Amino acid sequence: MSIKDNNFSGLYWLIFNEFFLIIHIILIKTLVADLPIFQIVFMRSISSSFILVPILFLTGRQKNIFSNLGVNFSRVVLSFLAISIQFFTISNIQLAQVSTIGYLRPSIMSIFAYFILSEKQSKGRWLVLVIGFLSILLVFSPENKSIQLVALIALLGTCCGALSTIVQKYLSKSFSEIQLMAWYSLGISVLSLPFCLYFWVDVSFRETFFMISTGLLATSAQYFYIR
Repeated sequence: MSIKDNNFSGLYWLIFNEFFLIIHIILIKTLVADLPIFQIVFMRSISSSFILVPILFLTGRQKNIFSNLGVNFSRVVLSFLAISIQFFTISNIQLAQVSTIGYLRPSIMSIFAYFILSEKQSKGRWLVLVIGFLSILLVFSPENKSIQLVALIALLGTCCGALSTIVQKYLSKSFSEIQLMAWYSLGISVLSLPFCLYFWVDVSFRETFFMISTGLLATSAQYFYIR
């Protein structure tokens, strides 16, 4: 397959990823007003795990699942931080502002790819990076100090997410999609469980359904993104 065909195929999967993520974020916005962030993170990841782990064993991909343990664990920690910060951000600022910061992720990822993976970046792409960061400053400069602080925290979360994606790209050379997805879901479930138990509150059937749905949507979006 040519580079052009690969790029078109990648764009195709990215569109599906964005569509599922939009629905996912809308559901998260309805949940964070009443529920602890870590409870949502745990329910989201554990619901994904109930689907992914059986598939992992049915396909026989569990054999080398614990190779590159340190690198896999670092990806899980970065992903956990990125998701937790994203949900915190969604609970404190408007979705439009969250999306604005989210648009910086490819730019930040390009920076990490340049320094970590030695991927070359054109002058035009560096210009886009600068414009992107200046746009964030322009959007949040009229806001009060608390909103600006949330924006900085959100930017940190975006950096964690971008770095996690770089690590994922490295791991994809030796791990299949289902292995990467299982590591992601199970790892975040384990990391978020203590915080979830500490902040746990009773939930309605509707809230439980929404939290499980976020897991299914996120799993689908992650699969599209890895592809």
